[in-house]
Amino acid sequence: MSCLAETALARAMNCNKHLGKLQLTIIMAIFDPEFLLNIPFVNKKDGVVSLSCEFLSKLTSVEVSTIKQMHENRHFTQVYEAFVNAGVIRPNYDGITCNKIRLLERAKLYIRKHEDVLAEIPLVNGRISVRAFELLPICKKLGISGFSTSIHNLGEDNVVREEYAEFFKWLYKLIVSHGHFDEKSFVSYTDKAKQRKKFVEGESAWAIFNVARKYEGFTDSIDSLNHMENTSPLMALFALASKRVKAKSSIQNYLATYSSFVKYLEANNINHTSSLAECVNDYISLRYKSYIEDILLGKTLSPSQANTYISCLNLTLQRLVAFEEFKGRSFIYASGFDVGSFSNKAMAYTPYTPEERNLIQVKLDRQIVELKNSWLTPYVKSVKCHDFINASGKRSIIVSDNITLESLKSWFDHECDSIPFYFDGYKDAHSDDPRSIFKRALTSLKMRKIFNGNISELWDIWNVPGRIVTAKALIPLYLKLIQVTGMNPSSIIDLEIDDFVVSHDATNRPCLRYWKERSTGAKEYHLDIFNCDITWLSMGQAKVVKDIFETIIAITKHVRLNASDDVKSKLFICNSTARNKFNDAKWHEPIVPTMGQMWDCLKDFSHDLINENGEKVEVIATRFRSSFISELIDNGVPLREVQMIMGHANIGVTLAYLDRMDFNKQSRSKIYAALTKIYENSYELKNSHNGDDVSVKNLQEVIYKTPLGGCKNIFDPPEFIKSLNSYKSGSACANFNKCLSCNNVIITRSHLPDLFALYRDYIQVVRNTRLMLTPHGKVIQDNVDILESILGERSEFSAKELEVAKRLSLNIESTILIDGVSL
Repeated sequence: MSCLAETALARAMNCNKHLGKLQLTIIMAIFDPEFLLNIPFVNKKDGVVSLSCEFLSKLTSVEVSTIKQMHENRHFTQVYEAFVNAGVIRPNYDGITCNKIRLLERAKLYIRKHEDVLAEIPLVNGRISVRAFELLPICKKLGISGFSTSIHNLGEDNVVREEYAEFFKWLYKLIVSHGHFDEKSFVSYTDKAKQRKKFVEGESAWAIFNVARKYEGFTDSIDSLNHMENTSPLMALFALASKRVKAKSSIQNYLATYSSFVKYLEANNINHTSSLAECVNDYISLRYKSYIEDILLGKTLSPSQANTYISCLNLTLQRLVAFEEFKGRSFIYASGFDVGSFSNKAMAYTPYTPEERNLIQVKLDRQIVELKNSWLTPYVKSVKCHDFINASGKRSIIVSDNITLESLKSWFDHECDSIPFYFDGYKDAHSDDPRSIFKRALTSLKMRKIFNGNISELWDIWNVPGRIVTAKALIPLYLKLIQVTGMNPSSIIDLEIDDFVVSHDATNRPCLRYWKERSTGAKEYHLDIFNCDITWLSMGQAKVVKDIFETIIAITKHVRLNASDDVKSKLFICNSTARNKFNDAKWHEPIVPTMGQMWDCLKDFSHDLINENGEKVEVIATRFRSSFISELIDNGVPLREVQMIMGHANIGVTLAYLDRMDFNKQSRSKIYAALTKIYENSYELKNSHNGDDVSVKNLQEVIYKTPLGGCKNIFDPPEFIKSLNSYKSGSACANFNKCLSCNNVIITRSHLPDLFALYRDYIQVVRNTRLMLTPHGKVIQDNVDILESILGERSEFSAKELEVAKRLSLNIESTILIDGVSL
């Protein structure tokens, strides 16, 4: 056989071998749409669509040249037909356009299979926000993040723009059909604006409101509000209250509040044209806030606008009190909403659980030990063993196969004098410079996959002294200092190296001097002033703080040498890692890390923290402060000492802080544990001494006495009690503040005096405390309404029985329980 024939035969056999490999890929592409849509296109000359041979080569391990040859022989015809049937390849569309359509079809396929992602798609004013959608992690995964920008670069006439619009129409319909958006009840911003403009006899509400503002006939009597045409007393009151402001936007706020308040009245079957006595009562501000809160949760109103409504209503009520008929009325004014994120705000003041504290404690202690070993252990030079330089002695020639991490460290120690460097720091160095040779040798190690890190990671592995100190390296010490002192994270970052005082002149105790921007400025934190066991303090507080100061100062010693005077005095300093293309000198300069940098580093610290339930534990610096105070409270430290530790100017600030931390929940858990123990110990069977048969009543016939009445079965509460987190299945119900609304309650004539006493005390709480401004206010108001139905005109008891009970109640002192905690 001739040489040409042998070559042709070899090529044919090789082609058949590769064809077998590609046949499976072709079959999968034909029958699996998900596999098909992962194959990209490339543009050929004249805009011809072609499969990416490079992608198929990586997929099948067949050489690109072979795939191109098979492509020319039309082996992929069926794959092209599958793309045409899927609507991806279309007449007169180039490869770039078909690729964009392919990505959109792949996204559709993925969303159909994973319908749970529909709930994450952001809607703004009833439409999908394209920009926010493209920022979702799922878009990055599907390759459509930044899609709108790439479409814009293709030109305005490109058909992909229409395809992208059709994609969002399809996606919107899918969101609606799956119940993630109520299209029927939604009102757009434009429609809301139209609804605000109410027309009365050809005049706009704004015009009528302005006429009412200019009215000069208002007197000290409420009757003066009734003298204007087309204006209800309520609208006239809001117009009168708005005279205190001049700006048009502020006046419009009062009109918008009036419109919103009218809707509230209509929702409660109250005619807004009625008298003011019917429209308002002492609790109207609180009830209106509850109404607004429901709208707020529906995300059809912003928290800032809701606060504006509440503020305008409160100011209007204050103006109402000036009238003769309403003098002496004490309206309960509602407070505004927190404009920030509700969940994030609540989380920031939630103490860590004991299990979470231990989890964080273990990781912190481990990282601090590793940090000390890495930075404070004396550096040991390696033995000279770098044999990767060629025999001729020319340093510019290296033998790649002889390079190891050990020989590279030897070169660093003996040729580079163990001085750390970074590649951009010697970009103008000669090729025979030891650092240039080091770079080439390190690149060789990476190509051989012996080492895959960067040069900074290599210095960390070798514990090279004098290397840059990053903010991430200081995070364990930063968190530990917050952990053991409970100080504000911002105050910690501003500490200076001489702020730790071993013995204060006044107390002879260790002390931390710090600055609190939001308070009175300079403050002193005296250490070891409380006497209790704290989980996070295994040794003296001062000893831990002193060790942290000494460790940070030792680690950053070389950084301070080149720092400016205002930086070198700070405790927490590091090297800048921000690149400045206009000024290389700024790179690695000593800086004080910002709060933003520290927060970013916390994300890395949290990534592998998993609790017993498999949930991720997010490390938030402010929660360390809450956890510290939580343990102080649990250990009985007096509030005055807590105030001093927290650095609050007065006890009121401390109480407000504790209220945000929801320590009432801790009180409830302790009370629940005590009640559980009582009930568990109270039902013990004892042997009868006389041996006689004892008749035991059915438990269903036993009437249990509770603070508010009798209970048919205290061990079988209704479902709304069983659904509470505090309820333990099989235990007796301990939610006595909910007895009045329970189906098991039995109220007899003997209970009436106690109920009258409770009603009297509830009214006193409502009028004389600020408790109604808290979430407990709604529970109290519900109980007041129930008591009025039992003891009021609708009562099933006779008037004589109610009169006698009311008189007897004067000698009874009731106890009001809020979530199981006595007021």
